[in-house]
Amino acid sequence: MKKRTFVFAFSIVVILSISFNACQKFDKTEDENMTTEDEIALRDANFSPEFNWESSRVITLNISSASSQILNITSTDKEIRYYKGILIDNSKSYVVKISVPTSVNKLSVNNQELSLNSDNLSVNL
Repeated sequence: MKKRTFVFAFSIVVILSISFNACQKFDKTEDENMTTEDEIALRDANFSPEFNWESSRVITLNISSASSQILNITSTDKEIRYYKGILIDNSKSYVVKISVPTSVNKLSVNNQELSLNSDNLSVNL
């Protein structure tokens, strides 16, 4: 019984010492010691007036189909899904608004490739 108590107490001491040593604060590195004189201020940078600060854009898709079906809007490589829904009413155009990165030039709508040459597109499935 004493041996169990000793092992238990020893285990507690080891765990506590590891915990206390793991919580030590380290000194700053050279990169963290940079002064504001070493940094370039954003206000001093020159940007073209035509530069677009947006990193995404909203695309409106007007989708029509002769039959009810599930809509699956993805990247062309099928890695990113932008929208998934169901198209039931065939008499009206189904409107979907999605946000895509400005670097995306093409989408896949139910495995049909679509070029994003405008922010408002019509798709017939």
